[in-house]
Amino acid sequence: MAKPSWIRAADGDWYRTSEVVAVKTLPHPNGGFMVTIETHRHDNIDVTGQLDDAEDAGRCRDALARLLSQAEEGAVITYAEGGFGTETVG
Repeated sequence: MAKPSWIRAADGDWYRTSEVVAVKTLPHPNGGFMVTIETHRHDNIDVTGQLDDAEDAGRCRDALARLLSQAEEGAVITYAEGGFGTETVG
């Protein structure tokens, strides 16, 4: 049986990457921007927290979309220190 891949939201909640249907850059409620994911059941899940720069937010969005399209079985995608990264869970 295949292991699911996950993405960790800014609030610590986890979502299956296979359920992500969109990646967006939106205004953050406290100013600036945020990168969000959308699933069939949830809209605008913040995965970065507040980002100050629109270009940085756009680059993060593009990087996340790329990671989601290439996520290997059992991968965990997280955001830290200004960028996304993956690790494989055994």
